[in-house]
Amino acid sequence: MTEDVFVFGGDATDIPPGTYPAKLTSLMTKTSDAFGDFRAWDFTLDTGSVVGGASSMATGSKSKGGKWAMALLGRKPSAGEKVTLIGLPCLVVVTLDAKDWPKVTDVLPPLVKGATVAPAAPQATSDDLPF
Repeated sequence: MTEDVFVFGGDATDIPPGTYPAKLTSLMTKTSDAFGDFRAWDFTLDTGSVVGGASSMATGSKSKGGKWAMALLGRKPSAGEKVTLIGLPCLVVVTLDAKDWPKVTDVLPPLVKGATVAPAAPQATSDDLPF
């Protein structure tokens, strides 16, 4: 099949830092040589763009993955409780990594109906720190 029209932009490279309404659309376990197993989270923004984040395999309430799950659920699950997270709404905080690719750095509970999101201030990355 040939492509007659090329539509530029709108993908992950065009997501500026900020806080966005989104839904969790994918949660997978992946493996890297450097870190071993980790969880890859993909969120679809209300604009249709997809942006991802990663967490360790830890699921406790102090772990990144545990905090993200609680934000999605709106509560702290009981130990051993199995929950379904795919499709749940939330807010995602997007920053840029060292190569200027957007990534999710935090997941927050969704807005109360009728509330608005103020743009997030740019956050310093480890590349910006002098030490």
